Amino acid sequence: MEWVAKAGDASWTLGEFSHVKHEISEAEAVFKAARELHSPFGRHGDVADALCDFGEFCRARGELFNAEASYTEAKEIYSRVGWAGKEGNATRALGDVYRVRGELSKAEASYNEAKKLYARVDWEGKVAEVARSLGEVYRIRGDLSKAEALYNEALEIYIRLREQSGSVADVISELGEVYRRQAMFSIVEAPVLAGKEG
Repeated sequence: MEWVAKAGDASWTLGEFSHVKHEISEAEAVFKAARELHSPFGRHGDVADALCDFGEFCRARGELFNAEASYTEAKEIYSRVGWAGKEGNATRALGDVYRVRGELSKAEASYNEAKKLYARVDWEGKVAEVARSLGEVYRIRGDLSKAEALYNEALEIYIRLREQSGSVADVISELGEVYRRQAMFSIVEAPVLAGKEG
């Protein structure tokens, strides 16, 4: 029966190829085939991986509700098999979907959950990435002090891990945007406060 599992791997690869070519019907068909081939042999982690890949494909196409469904199912499987790190990936991807849809409370909850899952398996680089995603949620809301704290958390992790300079530069840029908005609010608030004092 090993050949069937390998066929599942092959179907998955075909799905990735169709994904790159943006051929939605073909990609969907082969991802489903991979799922059906892996499932009977208990390769649940592989099924979840295929679901996440299909979720990515749907998200790239703007099909956010299909992406949500795929990520949610993958998350449940990863949780069941005890793959906390990959569960974190699926949970974070759900947060991304919610953020794009403007459902910021759901995005916040997903990112916080993903952060805890990553911390459980000591994936510090991922903790930093999801801290930035949370920072973006707070920045959108205008909660700049929370955004600042999360961006600084990510920056500290990147520096400690000696991450690529691009990651550090990106966080510094995001912090700069927070400080710029804080300065703008200070300029606007100053005359109002002066008027109250007068």
